[in-house]
Parts: sequence; C-alpha cells; structure tokens
Amino acid sequence: MAVAHGLSDSEVFAVLKQAGALEVIFGAVLLILWSSRWPFLVSGLLMIVLLIDVALFTPQYLAATFNPVSTNISVIALSVIGYLTTRGGA
Repeated sequence: MAVAHGLSDSEVFAVLKQAGALEVIFGAVLLILWSSRWPFLVSGLLMIVLLIDVALFTPQYLAATFNPVSTNISVIALSVIGYLTTRGGA
C-alpha cells in the first residue's frame, strides 16, 4: 500500500519502521494514560483517516479477506467503547 503513494522501496522501508515505532509509542501512551479519553479519540480518528487513505490509493484492498474496512471498524468501535467508558479527563 505504501508503494501506491509513489515511494521507492527504501522509502517504504523507512516509513514502515517509523510507523511501527509510532504504533508502539501510541500503545504505550494508551497504557500509561488509560484513564484519559483523548487517546481513544485520536485512535478512532486515525482509523478513519487511514481507511479513507486506503479507499483513495488502494481501493482493491477494500474487498480482500481481513480488509481494512472490517479491521478499522473494529478498532473504531473499541475506541468509541473506550472513550464512552472512561471517566477520566478530556
């Protein structure tokens, strides 16, 4: 999917490493700030943005097995549940 954005193989590798690192950091933030609501909001919004990105640049993946629609909708649902059930600050 990253190649669809016009990146070279080496750029794709660098972007994937950075995205993986950011995902681990965001996971740690969710664990550390479990009583805050904003990480759930950010997570849900990012899933919407990424789903739009897939729809625009690689729409053929939308109908694949374990497609981004089912995966992202699941994460969005979990984000909404986390947001609604967390009583912490904004």
